[in-house]
Amino acid sequence: MITIDILALVDRLEDLFRQGSRVPLSRRRIVDEQAFLDIIDQMRIAIPQEIRHARRVTDERDHLVAQAQDEAERIQAEAQQQAVLLLSQQGIIQIAQERAEQIKEEALLHRAQLMAEADQHCLSVLSALEDELNNLLASTRNGIQNLSGRTQPDSDSEMESGAKGR
Repeated sequence: MITIDILALVDRLEDLFRQGSRVPLSRRRIVDEQAFLDIIDQMRIAIPQEIRHARRVTDERDHLVAQAQDEAERIQAEAQQQAVLLLSQQGIIQIAQERAEQIKEEALLHRAQLMAEADQHCLSVLSALEDELNNLLASTRNGIQNLSGRTQPDSDSEMESGAKGR
C-alpha cells in the first residue's frame, strides 16, 4: 500500500540520517548525498500518488456521505408524507364519523318531527271524522225523530179511524 511506502521512505530517511557521521562540536551530520536524494525522489513520486489516493478516498467518502444524506432526507420526507397521510386519513375518518353522527342525530330529530306531524295530522283527520260522524249521527237522530214523530200521529189517527170504524 502507498501509505506504507511513504512511511518506509521516512524510516529509511531517518536511518540514513542516524547512520551519518557527526561533525565534531556541532549539531550537524554528514549523510550520503546520493542516498538522501534517491529517497527524496522516491518520496516525490510516492507523495502525489498518496495525495491522489487520499483525494479519491475523501471524494468517495464525500460521495457516500452525500448519498446517505440524500437517502436520509428521502426517508424522512417519505415518513413525513406517510405521517401527513395517516393524520389526514385519521382526520377524514374522524370528520366522517362526526358527520355520520350528526346525520344520525338529524335523522332522529326529523323522524320525531315527522312522527309528531303524522300524529297531529291523524288527530286532525280523526277529529274531523268524529265531527262529521257526530253530524251524521245528529242528522240520523233527527231523521229518526222526524220519522218517529210522523208515524206516531198516523198510528193515533189509525186508532181513531179504527175506533170510528168499529
